[in-house]
Amino acid sequence: MAYERIHTSLSKGIETITLDYGPTLNALDMVMAGELAEALEEAEGNPEVKVLVLAGAGRAFSAVGHIR
Repeated sequence: MAYERIHTSLSKGIETITLDYGPTLNALDMVMAGELAEALEEAEGNPEVKVLVLAGAGRAFSAVGHIR
């Protein structure tokens, strides 16, 4: 699935979910939280996924929350 603020990839049983929204240094907002929840559910239901890696793109993993 295509996401707006995260990216996912699966290789050799390793699912990587990357937070990628530079304007807020990957701060968790409602859009990203929804995408992250969906990606985690998808990974949980995929028998090919053996390991899950959560990463942040750019110069910060995540700059906390940006919830309004």
